[in-house]
Amino acid sequence: MHDKKGVSMRQFHSTMSRRDFMKNLGLAGAGIGAAASFPAFHDIDELTVLSANNPKRPWWIRERDQDNPTTEVDWNIYKPYDQRNFRTGEYTSTWNGTLEKIGEIYGTTDKNELNARWINDNVPGSTLKDLALSNAVAAAPRASNTFLGPSVSTPTQIGVVNWAGSPEENFKMIQVASRYLGAWKVSALEITDKSRRMFYANDGDRDLVFDDVDTPSQTNTSYIIPNKFRWALNIMHRQPESSARTAPGHLMGSSLIYHNYTSANVSHRIQAFIKGLGYSALDVPSASCGLSIMSGLGENGRAGFAITPENGPMMRISSTFITDLPLSPTFPIDAGLNRFCYDCRKCADHCPTQSIMSQREPGWDITGPWNSEGIRTWAFNNPKCDPIRKAYAPGYCSICQSVCVFTKFDEAIIHDVVKFTASTTGIFNGFFRNMDDMFGYAKNSGYLQAHTEDDYPQQWWDTIGPEYGLHQY
Repeated sequence: MHDKKGVSMRQFHSTMSRRDFMKNLGLAGAGIGAAASFPAFHDIDELTVLSANNPKRPWWIRERDQDNPTTEVDWNIYKPYDQRNFRTGEYTSTWNGTLEKIGEIYGTTDKNELNARWINDNVPGSTLKDLALSNAVAAAPRASNTFLGPSVSTPTQIGVVNWAGSPEENFKMIQVASRYLGAWKVSALEITDKSRRMFYANDGDRDLVFDDVDTPSQTNTSYIIPNKFRWALNIMHRQPESSARTAPGHLMGSSLIYHNYTSANVSHRIQAFIKGLGYSALDVPSASCGLSIMSGLGENGRAGFAITPENGPMMRISSTFITDLPLSPTFPIDAGLNRFCYDCRKCADHCPTQSIMSQREPGWDITGPWNSEGIRTWAFNNPKCDPIRKAYAPGYCSICQSVCVFTKFDEAIIHDVVKFTASTTGIFNGFFRNMDDMFGYAKNSGYLQAHTEDDYPQQWWDTIGPEYGLHQY
């Protein structure tokens, strides 16, 4: 038997009211308003079936207007970020402050010496097999992506006209091709006066210049982008989740290296595909996290990265292309993820360097010139984090990714319950964070406390996981 939406009614085993659902969660006393915030459903099975009606995104994710993400932006202040700000004396002094702390804890900041020590001491996640695996991932060839992209046979060279399709047809085509080539998701946005500010002012050397020219070009000082190139395409990739959850250590580092190498090759091929259609795909320096949020791939999280509804923060944008291929835009979303961060603070609590703000609500203050002004967020202290993030946690850190409540596989229905509830109301967010602790998730710590309360690396080595470490959803 099927209802008019084509959902199999055989899976609706019983009827469960909102009140009963709240009671089973132990939240019966939460109040009428809280119960009313839950969508109606028959039972837990229906929640999973309903989401199948929308193959694009889960049913509970709401779209917002263009240029209006859940993170507030003051467009009168926000401007293209100058990457030369990473070369300031303030950045260096803050970086050195973290190095000094590392030296006090370990007695040295020599990476080779510390790697040998961790291997000899059999520190979980930083043993010889962990380091060997990380180095093995980095042994594969990696594409060097460039502004103009690789040389390919164009329609002009073949003697045919360029591909012609509607923006909707073009975006669907890019979705299909990108997934085939290895990307997880893509998003697109029309470049407006606001979204253009998400592209960096420079890459540290060359300036980005938008001009009334017909063709893009590159000089020793500038990337020249035609104003008629009105669309941006974001390419998102997954990190191997199970190894990433073992942070800190080289095993966690292998997850990031895996992403960097494979995603570079995928982006290279997508750029070649678009050029083969007769269009350009310009690989430009940009606020990739901001653009992914503006185009609906995720929402801004407390730790400064995008959190996706499907896989939490275990995603990364590999490339953003500016193109003249017309694309139908995707829009910002509201899945309750940014709001969840108000009452969670788990990443801030576990950060070894206190680089993540712990205040409940986001604000307009920045921690230094490495942050962009004009964003109401929890400003991340990059130079305070960077030394430990890259080497000294022991090994690679990224504990903030590992401990996120949304860095959980969807094997347990409770994770879907958390997601759809958080998308509707924020009153249970603190409870869900505490429940995450109660279930024993995310005991990750850094420095000398690393893996003293967990055995995540050993669990990983004891399990034959999926291909490339990527779980299916």
